[in-house]
Amino acid sequence: MIAPGANAAAAAPQLRVAVSAATVRPHQRYAITVTGRYGLVASGAPHMLAFLQYSRASCKRTATAEYRLPGREWDWVFGHVHQQAEDRSPFKAVADWTAGTGLGRRRVCAYLYWTDISPQSTVKPVATASASFRNI
Repeated sequence: MIAPGANAAAAAPQLRVAVSAATVRPHQRYAITVTGRYGLVASGAPHMLAFLQYSRASCKRTATAEYRLPGREWDWVFGHVHQQAEDRSPFKAVADWTAGTGLGRRRVCAYLYWTDISPQSTVKPVATASASFRNI
């Protein structure tokens, strides 16, 4: 929710995903960074979730749709224990990873919601972002 008189464009939620390397090799370490900002919210803090897809497929429109993919096609980056509440804007979350032995294109898909969601939620994200890289 935007405060009365606030500039709606300035308060529009933003999300960005970056991977520290465009290509990685098996057992190489790399970092996934999700940054974002948002305006005022009615209550609580927005929740950010991010998934690592093991394919070249586009990100789904919602985190709920990502949940529906077969488990072998994705992994959590952020949100696996509890969804990551981002109580400060701007925010930055970094996850260190080690590349596995499966080769091919990977995609990181991030979602920002005004509330906690479940696999059955029909809520739409307020911001989405993605980045891709290759394991060669």
